[in-house]
Amino acid sequence: MKTLSYWEKYFYTNYDLVIIGSGIVGLSSAIYVQKAHPNWKILVAERSTTPYGASTRNAGFACFGSISEMASDIEHHSEQELVELIRNRVEGLELLKNNVPPSKMDFLPLGGYEIFLKEEASKFTNYSKALDYYNDICYRATGREDTFVEINLPFAFDAYHKCFYNQYEGQLNPAKMIHNLSKKAVSMGVQIVYGKELVEYLEKDRNVHLHFTDESHLIADRLLLATNAFTNSLIENLDITPQRNQVLVTEEIPSLRLKGTFHYNEGFVYFRNVDNRILLGGFRDKESAQEQTEEFGLTDDIQQHLENFLYNVLQVDKEVKVEHRWSGILATGQKKEPINQRLSDSVYCAVRLGGMGVAIGTKAGKDISELIV
Repeated sequence: MKTLSYWEKYFYTNYDLVIIGSGIVGLSSAIYVQKAHPNWKILVAERSTTPYGASTRNAGFACFGSISEMASDIEHHSEQELVELIRNRVEGLELLKNNVPPSKMDFLPLGGYEIFLKEEASKFTNYSKALDYYNDICYRATGREDTFVEINLPFAFDAYHKCFYNQYEGQLNPAKMIHNLSKKAVSMGVQIVYGKELVEYLEKDRNVHLHFTDESHLIADRLLLATNAFTNSLIENLDITPQRNQVLVTEEIPSLRLKGTFHYNEGFVYFRNVDNRILLGGFRDKESAQEQTEEFGLTDDIQQHLENFLYNVLQVDKEVKVEHRWSGILATGQKKEPINQRLSDSVYCAVRLGGMGVAIGTKAGKDISELIV
């Protein structure tokens, strides 16, 4: 049986804060807490070799909501809640760019589009009539004029000939984002370890005792769970529903004209350009019960929905092959704002990013850091 040396005990005890999860929330919170408490010993523990939920498995949209998504959200949120939600997403994107320079994460402000199918002309017309209302919501949230404008669809999709354009959207590389957040955290003194999956934690004698699948045991003064969709096994009675999203990327298309981020159907379908390829994801609403899972994987039905949209709506030549496929797990609930809570004297959580982790994750990390004492 391997025993610890006298020196190795340093790596297992006397942590001021242990953060579970090295995604955008975990790393951001580590950065803000370390800045506020430079003498604290902070550890970020990640179960995989990379963040294993959505932080490096998303589409890389720097967005804060389409019109149809806002219309859906207003059914479940008050108008002021929607304003705050958008404000927090926009603020989160600005905080992210403060932590990672845009050039370091391939941030491109190419704008965003919301498209509609030809048979959805009446839906577009109804949203168009309410355009001033949604722009006013965004103005109250951000101070920006004319977030959405109605334009002719500038791409040869088999879709309705008009769309909405959002000049304030952008796209980025999630892997480079996380890589540079990790570098910043480490440069400040944060320790990051990989291959550490938390099994359970116990609060005892004003400490938190953490037990991991590798049978190691850590002791900390404080614990922060930044585990988003994978929180239900650790904390009961939180409003968190895991949602699997499946994604594909085509092979290179040398003549590709498509540039920007694109939304369809309340954001349940999304696509963008990346390296002269098309990234396309979504359709979890078509198989909602099946996709409410923490299990990664690909299914034939969702992949068929994606391919039909790629070839029939986006009009991609059927000779263009799909080269990459993967899934990520995001977290939703009855409300879309994150759950940033102090759960006990020593335990905190910052979870449920509502599918908008890139936008709101840094803000969630900053907000929870201000609660940690």
